[in-house]
Amino acid sequence: METPLTPMDFMRRTRKLYAHREGVVDGRQRWTYGDFFDRCDRWSAALQQMGVAQGDRVAYIAPNTHAQLESFYAVPQLGAVLVPLNFRLTPSELPLQTGAVQLATAALLARSGGLRGWRGALGAAAFAGSVAGLA
Repeated sequence: METPLTPMDFMRRTRKLYAHREGVVDGRQRWTYGDFFDRCDRWSAALQQMGVAQGDRVAYIAPNTHAQLESFYAVPQLGAVLVPLNFRLTPSELPLQTGAVQLATAALLARSGGLRGWRGALGAAAFAGSVAGLA
């Protein structure tokens, strides 16, 4: 019998079997699978408090870091759809990708000096979504 392993299935199985094993390495930062998925849970809860619900689309912009990986679990966990945006786009190009998508960003984006120019393109609401405790 073959059973597909979706990202949410992977998360549940890994958390149950390998919670104490190192699972994510991003530069000098390291997390066990349990700690990493706990971060995803906190982010899901914060998005839910912001009003994100099943079927909503959540655009996310981040370089290839642990924060980006967290988005691949935190958003679908709510039944929402993740819309990753290319962080290499210019501020004038981003509105073409976002449309009517709900925006949420990690504290990383809000604090990043190199990305401040995007604030006007995305709107203040995108930056108000910084998730406390995940930086």
